[in-house]
Amino acid sequence: MKLVPTADKSPSLEITYSGEVSELMHHSHGAFPESVYIYGETLALAIQHNIQPHILSIGLGLAYNEILSFCISEKMNIDISMTTFESEPFLRDSFFQWTQGHSENSPLYSSYDTILKMATDYYQVSISSVREQLKSAFGSKQLVMKNEFQFEAIKNEKFSVIFYDPFSNKASPDFWTESFLSSFLSHHADLSCIFSTYAATGILKRTLKANKFEVELRNGFGGKRHSTRAIRSSIS
Repeated sequence: MKLVPTADKSPSLEITYSGEVSELMHHSHGAFPESVYIYGETLALAIQHNIQPHILSIGLGLAYNEILSFCISEKMNIDISMTTFESEPFLRDSFFQWTQGHSENSPLYSSYDTILKMATDYYQVSISSVREQLKSAFGSKQLVMKNEFQFEAIKNEKFSVIFYDPFSNKASPDFWTESFLSSFLSHHADLSCIFSTYAATGILKRTLKANKFEVELRNGFGGKRHSTRAIRSSIS
């Protein structure tokens, strides 16, 4: 695992799996704008449609989605709750320690600082207010982090906003099968739900439609062909 700067100087992580194959967590054109486009805009859309954000995020990474979500919460003056799954203990622990202001010298602290500065500048909110929100969110259970995804970890809890951000089919094939996606949506997507991901596979689109989502095929970020956002029930 190593930090890699993207084109706009926002950080990403490169992960090596299967001993030799590497994958960058974000598009090289810019990790921050990609996260805003795929996930930040989706949360803002849900709030605009009067959906109380109960967020499920698959993949913590460098915590872009968590930091963006609490910036949007501050900007739009609405409470959110968020459950994030991340299989890598180092990433979970580093982000938690940073939010609590602990002095341990994690190599990721400066990356979190950069992301927070970019996000608060973008949304024009107070950096100290968002820091305080993130710090208190763990104690209040507004933000909960869990290890690798397991259905029993959240039983049949339903979520109104889903950030689906696991690694690609090459690195995390189980997350992209029809059987897994169907079970995931039936167990954890609320009746009114908005789902967003960087991917646009045929299996994903078919499974969303089978679960009564209206699929919006968006342009991908940074020259990618497509990304996917899907909406169910009263959100439109």
